[in-house]
Amino acid sequence: MDKNYKITFFMLLLVTMLAVNATYADTAINGQYTINTPGKYYLTDNITVSSGNVINIQCNDVILDGKGFTINDSSTTTVNYGIDISNANNVTIKNFNISNVGRGIGIGNSNNVTIINNNVSSNKEYGIHSSDDSNGLIITNNTISLNKYGIDLQTLDNTTITNNTIVSNIDRGIGLYHVYNTKIMDNNVSLNKNYGILLAEITNISIINNTINSNTESGIQMYKVAGIINIINNTVTSNKYGIYLQNIDNANIINNTVTSNNYHGIYNYNSNNNSITNNNVSLNTQCGIRIDNCDNNTIINNTVNSNDYHGIYARISNNNTIINNTANSNNFNGIYIYKTRVNTVLDNDASLNYYNGIYLEYSNNNSIINNNASLNTQCGIRIDNCDNSTIINNTVTSNNYHGIYARISNNNTIINNTANSNIQYGIYIYKTRVNTVLDNNASLNYDNGIYLEDSTTATLTNNTVYSNGEEGIKLFSSHNNTIKYNNASLNYDEQGIYISNSWNNTIINNTANSNQEEGIYLTSSSNNIIANNTVCFNEDEGIHISNSHNNTFINNNISLTKYDRGIYISNSWNNTIANNTMNSNDFSGIHGDRCYNNTIANNTMNSNGEKGILLENCGNNTIINNIISLNIDNGIYLINSNNNSIYNNIFNNTENIKTGIVVGLNYWNTTKENGGGNYWFTPNGTGFSETNADTNNDGFCDEPYNISKGNIDYLPKYLKKEEPTPTKDNNNNRRRTIDASDSIESKSLRRTVSDSTVVYGSNFDKQLANSLKENTYSDDTEIDGDTIILGGPVSNRIANQYNDRFSIPVTNDNPGTNRGIIQVISIPSGSSSIVQSYKLIYIAGSDRLGTEAALKYFETLTELPDEPITVEWVDGKPVLV
Repeated sequence: MDKNYKITFFMLLLVTMLAVNATYADTAINGQYTINTPGKYYLTDNITVSSGNVINIQCNDVILDGKGFTINDSSTTTVNYGIDISNANNVTIKNFNISNVGRGIGIGNSNNVTIINNNVSSNKEYGIHSSDDSNGLIITNNTISLNKYGIDLQTLDNTTITNNTIVSNIDRGIGLYHVYNTKIMDNNVSLNKNYGILLAEITNISIINNTINSNTESGIQMYKVAGIINIINNTVTSNKYGIYLQNIDNANIINNTVTSNNYHGIYNYNSNNNSITNNNVSLNTQCGIRIDNCDNNTIINNTVNSNDYHGIYARISNNNTIINNTANSNNFNGIYIYKTRVNTVLDNDASLNYYNGIYLEYSNNNSIINNNASLNTQCGIRIDNCDNSTIINNTVTSNNYHGIYARISNNNTIINNTANSNIQYGIYIYKTRVNTVLDNNASLNYDNGIYLEDSTTATLTNNTVYSNGEEGIKLFSSHNNTIKYNNASLNYDEQGIYISNSWNNTIINNTANSNQEEGIYLTSSSNNIIANNTVCFNEDEGIHISNSHNNTFINNNISLTKYDRGIYISNSWNNTIANNTMNSNDFSGIHGDRCYNNTIANNTMNSNGEKGILLENCGNNTIINNIISLNIDNGIYLINSNNNSIYNNIFNNTENIKTGIVVGLNYWNTTKENGGGNYWFTPNGTGFSETNADTNNDGFCDEPYNISKGNIDYLPKYLKKEEPTPTKDNNNNRRRTIDASDSIESKSLRRTVSDSTVVYGSNFDKQLANSLKENTYSDDTEIDGDTIILGGPVSNRIANQYNDRFSIPVTNDNPGTNRGIIQVISIPSGSSSIVQSYKLIYIAGSDRLGTEAALKYFETLTELPDEPITVEWVDGKPVLV
């Protein structure tokens, strides 16, 4: 390359560099200025004006550097801008101190503006303000304080506000209206006199990692915000409201610390489909989390502790899910739900609250599942005027009132809860209807395990009610309830089951053992059925009946009371006590005091410590078909009792009868045709029925038995001393004897059927009977031995006669459509001259298919059942229910 060419090239390069440098040279500003040419500008001194904007930017591509200088306005009334950006794009404002102007920085109809590292303080109106359509605004690393409004933005898109300190403004820290796609991140927005962050009618907002403390109104408040809404990882403390959403849907409020606010920590009003997750919302002056008129929200994994009102409060809000929250030590309720429907409260810990752990009021169709609600000052779980809710698998222990309290609430299900060690009741049900209480453990409570008061048609099934300080199960003024298959034992100071002022209840198949007082206590109650219960080892009576009428006590085992009687009945009439076992009680089997018109029939009263039966001041009672044997003192003891009918009983005691100084006239036999009088045996074989003759072989002793003055058994039964004639054991005779159907699988059961009389009612039942055994009989047959009754009480006279003696009487409705029952009881013989007790085997259903189902299932048994068996005809075969 020649020398001239090199010189020419160098000169051209130099000219180009000078031109470029001239074009982009920085411009100094030291007074009011309007920028209308792109470039870089900087301050060289502070600027003070008395009117008008300090700097106007009216062109694109401007970088304005304040270099740390201050611009202000000496006027006290002028409303102007420190820097006004209008119709200008790609502008950066940095390193300014802007104070005492009307508005610190204004943006209008400008895109891609960046405001960075400025101190915008003590301005008359806004620190930073936008009012017209703008896009891409970035506000970062600024200090914005002591203005009337800190940041106020309207009609913007794609705004980012990050790492600013926005404090001590006279009104709100950040206010956004009609903006879109905004991020507010890593700011300190505190000590503002109104709101920390206020948003209205905007779309797509993210508020992340901000510190928002000590603002006079809400830390964050939103109204009519749409689109994507994320409020994440913020610290929001000591404001009036922490986070307040109104008319907001689909918001995510996640991982925030919202504490020590003067009202609610998080408050959602008229807002739906929001997620409130993993927040710490504690120490607020009112509620931790409150939702009001909000549907389909999820409140999950939050810590909501030590708030002055409720931890979580849902009001008039439906289909919400409250899961796995910790709501402890709040001054009212841990979780409070008011006038809501179809909410799920699941896996929460609501403990140590001053009122209730979980409280639902006027709320229906809610589910309360797998929660721990313990150590609360009032109740663990309380529902008040709530219907159709489920309370399942909760732990409610050591509360100062009740574990679970259902008040004026209907059709609720309380299942498989642990309600132990509460100061009052484990489960308390007050003024309710049609509730199910199933498979709960209500033990070790200081008062009752389960208490029903003024409640109807509840079903208590298979609950464990142990070791409570008062009654295990208590009913007061409660009617038409069913108490079945519960274990109410080992209760300390009172009864296993206590029933007062209640009627039409069914107490069936329960265990009430080893209670410190009575097993079952009935007072001032009528028309109840107490059946098939096991009532043993209690320290007072097994069953206590006082001032109670028209009740039925049937098929109970009432034995081995430690210090008292099997059954004690006082001031009661028209009760039936039948088919019970009352053995080995410390005092008497039955003790009646001032009782009238009761029936005591088909009971076994053996080996009691004193009497089999004691009657004091009793009259017009009927005592028939009982076995009263081996009692230590007497079989029956009468004191001042008269007009009682006592016949067809078997007495076998060392002293069968004793009368007090005063005893009235009682009736000791009926007619011969109806069984005459009683069997009078003694264990050593010297009883009246064993030592007196029956010369005419009519089954009765020739002489009457003079018991006391005016008390005579005129037809004492005679013990026929004869051995049965042996049956020749050959194959032909065996074939004649066993006439039961080969469809019966068990040889033992086939022998039982063969040795029993089979009686039927209708022609349909006759066909079934003939399939069971060759020789059968119609229901006009008199029975006095083992008998199979086929068919129900409507068609079978024998079934009608004995139906109520069985633990489950058969009706058209019970056991139900296509269902039948197999059940067995023992009946003392009333007419045979040889003392015996025979079995009644009852095979019957509510309809024909029910009876057939029971019969077909009976044929598959290996032995007679101890308890009733219910079966159903399904798809052409019997199925066990």
